[in-house]
Formats: sequence, C-alpha cells, structure tokens
Amino acid sequence: QLVVMPHADLAIMSDASVKGGKGGDITLQAGRGVASASAGTEPVDGVLSLQGQLRAHGVAGGGTLDLQTARVLIGGAPDAPAEPGTLRLDGDFFTQGFSAYKVVGEHGTTVADGAQVEARMPVFRLVAGAKDLPTGSPSSAALEVWTPPLYQEDPAAGVLTRRAGASLTLQAGDADTTASSTTLLIGRDARVAVDPGQSIVLRSAGQLTVDGRLDAWGGRIELGSISAKLNADEAKGLSAWIGEHAVLDVAARAATAVDVQGRRYGLVGDGGQIVIGGEVDPRDGSSTAVDRFVVLREGALLDASGAQAVLDVPGQGRTAVASHGG
Repeated sequence: QLVVMPHADLAIMSDASVKGGKGGDITLQAGRGVASASAGTEPVDGVLSLQGQLRAHGVAGGGTLDLQTARVLIGGAPDAPAEPGTLRLDGDFFTQGFSAYKVVGEHGTTVADGAQVEARMPVFRLVAGAKDLPTGSPSSAALEVWTPPLYQEDPAAGVLTRRAGASLTLQAGDADTTASSTTLLIGRDARVAVDPGQSIVLRSAGQLTVDGRLDAWGGRIELGSISAKLNADEAKGLSAWIGEHAVLDVAARAATAVDVQGRRYGLVGDGGQIVIGGEVDPRDGSSTAVDRFVVLREGALLDASGAQAVLDVPGQGRTAVASHGG
C-alpha cells in the first residue's frame, strides 16, 4: 500500500515550544481522452484509482489536494452501480490533513443520496515525553495526529480559539468540456459540511443540482458555472437548480465558555456569504456570471443569519451581543 505524505518539518526548542510548518501539496490528474480521426479511434479517458493513502498533516496546518479524473462518486454503497472508470470516494475521505480539497470529474461529479461528507483538518501535536527525546530523533517518535475540538478554551485568558479547518471545491467539467450532459449533483439527504469560516465551492460546466444540505457556518457557499465549449442550443436549458430539499447554511453560530472568575466569554461572528451564479463588482459593474438559469424551488432554505449570545463585556457587565447577517 502506497502512502504519500508531504509532511511539514518540525523542531522542538529548548523551552519545549514547537516550530513546524504546513504540510505539502498533492496533485493527481488522469488525462482527458483524445480521439484520433485518422485512426478512427474513440477517445479513452485516463482513470485515476486511489489504492493508497494521501496525507498532508502539518503542525501549523495542511497543504492542498487536487484530484482530477473522468467521473467522481462520493459516498453511497460500495456496490452501488457506477460507470466504468468512476473514482469512488468515501464520505470521510476529506479528513487527511489537507487545508483545501479540489475534486474534478471531467464528465460529472456526484455526491450520492444520503452521503455524509465532512471536511476537517487533523494536525500534528507532541506526544507525552517528546521534549525528552534526543536530538535527531525521527519526527514520528515525537508527533501524533489529532483533530482539535472545534473550539479550544483558555479560561485563564478568557479567550476562545476556533480550530483551523479545510475548504472543499467540487467541480464537474472544465473549460474544454463539450458535453452538456456533464453534471454536478448533490443528492437528496446528502450533507456536505466544512468547519465554521471555511468555504464550499460547487462549479459545473453543465447542469448543477443541489437537493441536499451544504453547511459552511459563517463561511461561504458558492454555486457557479464554467465557461465551456458547449453547443449553444444544448446549453440553453442548463441551470443552477436548488431543489425543494436543499439547505444552504452559512448562518453564524455563537460559542461561549466561562473563565476562571466565572465570567462568560466567547465568539459571536457574522453570517457568511451565499453566491449563486456569480458576483457583481460594484466598482465597475462587471459580473463573473455566465449564461445559466437560477432555479430556487419552494421549500429550499438559504440561511445567512447572524447569531447572538450573552457575554460579560468589560465595563458593561452581562450583555446580549448580536452579530450581522451575511
């Protein structure tokens, strides 16, 4: 079994503090098939098969992972039917230490109905007794992988720290796509989630359909299209379709704790951003959108609310603190 690990270097200083960098980057791409008119051959796409492990843990964060192949299926039963050459990824694939994941299916990317996908970023920390290891010891003897709690409390300083997370980009097709049948689908009852403040980006050269749940609390959700080489008539009916079961949630969540003096402290951030189709630059009026319908079905929920919590504010005492919506 092959394990690819572009890890960060580490040094334990004389005061037992740790100096270390971020994990590295990995890019794996299977080429798009090209037909030969003279030989009368049909295009045959390259196939990406992951039989090993990809890791990029670091002390200060992870690197990036970029996967590109013909078709991608995330979640679903292992024996569920799929087209030949489809790259299957489990829902827990996105927990390997990277800070950003990009997955491209040139002919389509699907998150299966009911799939539970959560992107997190485990990091390295010192094991007990690491500072007593002799100089030159391998880093594997001093480190272990762990996923910090979502919020780490410091009751002495009255500070709440949110862990660093990972962002996720899912894409169907690219600028060279010619087939309007290329589709990016988030299935019914599926959930795709990132840590608060992170982003979920969905892009498709063809149809983009969301009928599941996207959670990027206080972060950013972007649904966009790619300018491709599609036949104009075939592209007329394409859309960013947000189904009746869809939930796009960038609402803020407050987090609180109690310090050593019994005072309540915490974080009350603003709601995040939801971008569908493109953005307009208010400085010059330019737009990043391309020609697609945007369909929002009755029953869909888009939530960018702010949050509130009661905190002990210096000079004000116990105070209700509220944040802005996105």
